[in-house]
Amino acid sequence: MNNLSWLIYLADVLPALSAVAGVAGVLLSLALGVAPIPLFIEDAWDRFKGVYCKLWIVVAVFAAINVVCPSKETMYLIAASEMGEEVTMTPEFTKIRTIINSFLDDQIEGRTDDNAGGK
Repeated sequence: MNNLSWLIYLADVLPALSAVAGVAGVLLSLALGVAPIPLFIEDAWDRFKGVYCKLWIVVAVFAAINVVCPSKETMYLIAASEMGEEVTMTPEFTKIRTIINSFLDDQIEGRTDDNAGGK
């Protein structure tokens, strides 16, 4: 598989991963919001606060995955950009660009000479 194939594959996978991370983060956040209540009642907070903090780090990772994963449309735009860059680096495109630039330069110079001579 080439880079374009991977980008198209990721365009399909990343939104699903983002959705799963979002749901997992919300559920874990709800669970962590309720979980410490018995710990305060039984005064067992000192034993479990390290685990509790680590679980909040997991929630933060899920939230980061949910935020950072691009949408399917964004992935398609990235793939199109990759293809466009690849095309513009070919020798054929460089030759065509040189010809077009030369033609445009001739047209601009021709208009300038016509305008200057008419006054």
